[in-house]
Amino acid sequence: MFETLVIIAIVLAVIIAAVLIIAATKPDRFSVQRAAVIDAPVDKIFPLIADFHEWRKWSPWEDRDPELKRSYSGAERGKGAIYAWGATGMSVPAAWKS
Repeated sequence: MFETLVIIAIVLAVIIAAVLIIAATKPDRFSVQRAAVIDAPVDKIFPLIADFHEWRKWSPWEDRDPELKRSYSGAERGKGAIYAWGATGMSVPAAWKS
């Protein structure tokens, strides 16, 4: 019985050591990318993305918290536009800057 436990402990130690060695050889950073093809002309899509006021029309996150607080500052749209929000139902307030 004792010999069986020793063998199981050794096998587990070897497996754990192998996992740690393999993990140590991997890079410290990684990235995840996602892409989507939108079958629509640029002149229809770009205004919805460049103007933060238009995000309510398409963003799935906009209706998640009915008490979502939004603020817009900087340029009206495009470069320099700032969209900030805070939500009671979400953990972290955030901001997007273009």
